[in-house]
Amino acid sequence: MEQRLNYLRELLATQKVEPEDYRRMKAEYTEKIDKLLVKMAEPNQNFVDIEGLLRTGTMTLFNLEKLYLEGDIIKKGG
Repeated sequence: MEQRLNYLRELLATQKVEPEDYRRMKAEYTEKIDKLLVKMAEPNQNFVDIEGLLRTGTMTLFNLEKLYLEGDIIKKGG
């Protein structure tokens, strides 16, 4: 987005775009940039505990035989 704004400034400076069009496009890009910045600043609500998932998966693999031998039909995946 910043690159697009720079390009727009260049077009304005070389008179390849009208000042009114420049202001309109600049406002659009500035709004998009602001929204992206706000979104980036928000805490991630979809945080995934990768370490916890790996720990649980690893423990399950290490205990797979025991789980299968002692488990009921639901634990066996049936």
